[in-house]
Amino acid sequence: EEAIISLNKALEYEPEYTEALYELARAKANSGEITGDSPDSYMRFAETGWPLGEKALALAREEIAFNTADFKTYAVAARILGFMSWWHEEWTWRMSTKLDDAELAARRAVEIEMLQEAEEHIRHAISLNPSDSSLSASLAWILARQGPEKRHETLDILERARQTEPFDEVIAKMLAITLALRGQYERAMEELERFEVLGEISNEIRAEQLEILVDYGQQDDR
Repeated sequence: EEAIISLNKALEYEPEYTEALYELARAKANSGEITGDSPDSYMRFAETGWPLGEKALALAREEIAFNTADFKTYAVAARILGFMSWWHEEWTWRMSTKLDDAELAARRAVEIEMLQEAEEHIRHAISLNPSDSSLSASLAWILARQGPEKRHETLDILERARQTEPFDEVIAKMLAITLALRGQYERAMEELERFEVLGEISNEIRAEQLEILVDYGQQDDR
């Protein structure tokens, strides 16, 4: 709630603050307007958060079209598209019993189109600022969401990012998930358990551990 108030204040001073619009859309999603299994919660978000995302994306695309965009604008455009495609996918999943095969295929095509544009923008951002590991993490997430055929490149990107930022929790989590999806459960657990050695394990990392252990057919008794 505090984040939403702060972002709204920022937008009062600068209504076309692209990154603030994107973060506000995300904040609304995380505030409970897009939680639960009910399609109604997604429809409420569609009326509030989605237009913010669309406005932020339009502003970012305008900067890109006029060659006035820096790496941050490309990154924001990519993250907006990634977030909106995720929302689109979640809504489709919750409505899947009411959609026929053609409608499901059409919605998946829209999601892939968004992710492909997101990939283009994040790769451009990386070319402008290759030292920013958060951009590599964003690229890995965008690639992973496009399907199994992208997982090999996803793993390569995350392993390189880990070498640069060995104690970045987001990279560690994404690397562990990618390894688990490839069936490399022991490596996935080793990646997450590094944080236990440092005494820095978070609830989010612990949740990822449990998920991987469940997939592996074990129980986390610790």
